[in-house]
Formats: sequence, structure tokens, C-alpha cells
Amino acid sequence: MLALLPNIANWAQTQVDTALSVAGVNATPELQAKLSDSGAIIYHGMARFGGGATLAGLMLGAIAVFIIDRNFRMATIFALGAAVLAFFGLIHGTQIGVAVNLDIVLGYVLMSGITGWLWLTRRAEVEETSPEMAAAAELAPS
Repeated sequence: MLALLPNIANWAQTQVDTALSVAGVNATPELQAKLSDSGAIIYHGMARFGGGATLAGLMLGAIAVFIIDRNFRMATIFALGAAVLAFFGLIHGTQIGVAVNLDIVLGYVLMSGITGWLWLTRRAEVEETSPEMAAAAELAPS
């Protein structure tokens, strides 16, 4: 379900844009601000969350699956990858560039910090309980 959310946001933004186009109104920044201020539609949020929807959904879905499977190492790697993609605006952005989504990048970096901490904590627990299992876990593919 998490992987579908960016696509749903993108679809909703397309519906709003289509309705505005049919009404003969352009989605100017002033109109977008009025839509967001009215509380009815958070247009800017839909645009940012739905930007690069397919790739963003893949990254979010993969991170969620790795966390569910307690594969925190891979969750950390994918969260850092998502931070890089967001930094260049390839996901969660309205434009492609450099440093266009620093707040979203920070969120992914924080997520990678949390999953990295969980990975190191879990690894230390496994090493304390059974050094043989820890050695086997290091050799096993993730």
C-alpha cells in the first residue's frame, strides 16, 4: 500500500489539473496557494509527493519490505539511495535539479540513520548471543 501512495497523489493532482483546465483556469502559484490555504486540497503536497511516482513508490515499497523483514542493512542502503534521488529531484519533486528537495532528503537521511542504528544494534545482539551465527549471517546473502 505504501508503494501506491505516490501514484495516488500523482493521479489526484492530475484530476485537479484536468478540472481546472476544463474550467478554463490555469494552476498559477496564486491559485495553488488559495487551494492549499482553503484546506480543501493540498496541491503542493500532491505535486511533491507524486513527483517521480513510479520510482518513489518502488523506493518506499522496498524500504518498507526490508524493514518488515528486519533487513535493516538493505533498508539503510535504499533510504540513502532515495535521499540521493530526492536530492536531484528524480523523486518527490516538481523539477529536476540539484538540491531541490532538501527537506525530503533530510527525511530519508534520518530514516537511513534510524535503520542503520537498528542494523548495528541487531548485529551486536546476534554477535553477543552466538558468534557462530554472526559469522554465518555475514556470509549469507542478504
